[in-house]
Amino acid sequence: MDNLEKKMKTKKEKDYVEKDLQAVVAFLDGLSNKIIERTRNVDSQCNVIIGLSTGIFILAINEVMNSDHLHITLSLIAFFSALSAIISLLAIRPPSFMVKKGQEESLLYSKKIADFESAREYSIELKKILKKDQDIFQHFSIEIYNLSKYYYRPKRKLFEISRNIFLFGVIFSLIILFLEVKFL
Repeated sequence: MDNLEKKMKTKKEKDYVEKDLQAVVAFLDGLSNKIIERTRNVDSQCNVIIGLSTGIFILAINEVMNSDHLHITLSLIAFFSALSAIISLLAIRPPSFMVKKGQEESLLYSKKIADFESAREYSIELKKILKKDQDIFQHFSIEIYNLSKYYYRPKRKLFEISRNIFLFGVIFSLIILFLEVKFL
């Protein structure tokens, strides 16, 4: 593609954005909804891990308490299950040091909205950004970026840690169980 074709393509894209703002806003809204839906999916997966881990923890602890000797396998699985459940709980509501980094907030952010003294003040500010296409795009971009980086990513990271701890605990406990059965 030569330089002239690239310029024409860029101009067409720019014209499209400027002429069909409604389509651009719909696209950006869809993108933010996709991030929110993925975040809800992570929360659901965390709830599954919490349920499994808690159930296994309770069963293992019950067996350990009712036994007359130490069960290494059950103690290990109880430890890893408890750790996994705790980290999953943190994933549902990540600690503030993971989500609050002093980032710029858009007028679409609920805390920013609540900081206004009245709905009238908020509507005045909102009208200001709605007058300029670039401002609308800017505030959507800030919101989408913040949702991805400071909302979805920390939850996903904690969920992955929790899942890996749970899987490691189960696999490690099965290996120990196999060794106990084989050599004891």
